[in-house]
Amino acid sequence: AHSPFQMTLRQRFPDNHIAVLNIANGYLSYLPPRADYARSTYQAKVAIYKAGAAEAILSAVAQTISELLQQKASDRR
Repeated sequence: AHSPFQMTLRQRFPDNHIAVLNIANGYLSYLPPRADYARSTYQAKVAIYKAGAAEAILSAVAQTISELLQQKASDRR
């Protein structure tokens, strides 16, 4: 599956292999992108998360990946 979340991470880190586990340890709710809330999609209607949650998580994950890559680069020196 290629979700917007996965595709965005792969675009931000094109020189790295990115694997995303969409469902692990069960399933709680959809995490739709902000635009889905404006379109009132099914996923947005039933989601327990507020609009913008997917983007906040994406930002935090991207920051963590950046930090890990920087640490890896520093360890190689």
